[in-house]
Amino acid sequence: MRKNILLYSLLLAGFMFSCESQMDEPVSISKTDYVKEEVSKDENMFPTEDDAVKLLDYSYCNQMLCLLEKVDPQDCIVLYDTKIKDDEFQEIKLFTDNLVKGLTNKVEIMDKIFFWVADNIDYVWQGYVDNDPYPVFKNRKAICQGYANLYKVMLLTQNIPVISINGLANIGGHMSGHAWNYSYANGDWFMADPTNRRIDMAVNISGYDSDYQPLSAELALFENDNYIFEFSNGHLNIASVKQGSEKLTLPYSAGGFVVTSFNPEKEMPAEVKEVYIGKNIASIGVDGSIGLKQYGKSVEMVYIDPENSELESINGVVYLKKGDTVTPYFIPNGMTSIEFKPNKVYGKGLVYGHENLEEMYFPDGVEKIEDYAVEACPKLKYVSIPEKTEVSENAFYGMSQEIEIHRRSEGSGIPVVTVD
Repeated sequence: MRKNILLYSLLLAGFMFSCESQMDEPVSISKTDYVKEEVSKDENMFPTEDDAVKLLDYSYCNQMLCLLEKVDPQDCIVLYDTKIKDDEFQEIKLFTDNLVKGLTNKVEIMDKIFFWVADNIDYVWQGYVDNDPYPVFKNRKAICQGYANLYKVMLLTQNIPVISINGLANIGGHMSGHAWNYSYANGDWFMADPTNRRIDMAVNISGYDSDYQPLSAELALFENDNYIFEFSNGHLNIASVKQGSEKLTLPYSAGGFVVTSFNPEKEMPAEVKEVYIGKNIASIGVDGSIGLKQYGKSVEMVYIDPENSELESINGVVYLKKGDTVTPYFIPNGMTSIEFKPNKVYGKGLVYGHENLEEMYFPDGVEKIEDYAVEACPKLKYVSIPEKTEVSENAFYGMSQEIEIHRRSEGSGIPVVTVD
């Protein structure tokens, strides 16, 4: 990223105030001008739309079925993240071998295992229960996740493809968090919910579509040299970036389906500095859990196609287009200088805990910066505020003692000086 050079020698005369740690005293602010960095993005880097299928146009169950039809079932004879030791797996295998002894038809084997789990595990309504497959097998107690885990392991002992699903289900007339499975036998996928003793071929969606909303699956649906794609929170998600260049363009589609989420679950390549997101991406996180915060440490700027209906980027920072459209939704980890989206009032939580921000610019027109708007940014050294902006006593809280907060005249500024 091009580094902004502040021409301190040209600053107007004024008293430079060093804020006390945690801003216990009222803010004293001097008057100066600010050198603003012009953000430059490459408009040609956004992905091109293709004729891929938009999963979001379908019901949740139809989304899952469409994706499963593209999956090689043999890729689903895998434990993934299921926690079980080898000797525990072998003990369950020995039991399951005896349970299905004499059966050769995969559907019959699947049914035998399904109804044994459904009929022999007690649902625990209160208190703690270990839902890993072996404790469930030994204790015969679980919640829905435990049912799904044990059913999965028992099927895997018979080399029957199966995956675990998390989502919502109609429980007692209310949609609640739930776990269940999809299993594969004799050329068909089956929706299997051992907790509620319900199993059906996945193509028979009309029988359960209104009661189940699969949101996340535990398998890698598609993979190429650059990315791994998973079904996560109702989206086809880019779960991993395996390799990339300094300017990374996220793909529009994968496996014939539109990619609608970018929430990485593994460390991104260090060479990626700029990320270009097309109009296809509707989400970069869930409930504030943004993978880029944890796994995109080197990213300095994020640019979003102006045609994106959910997200926008201003000066390399991501904002939502619906709901809270003022507070930055994501500030890239590698960003050192930020210019905020214009607004009259900036409230609590504008920026919290950003480790690398050094410079901060509040645009013309802001009337007030409220208490705790900016908190715990250890490297923040320079803040520029319009001359007439009201600044609350604790607007900048928990900062380094070296921070300098300066006033400037509305519309002032001096030419930008940058280096590559």
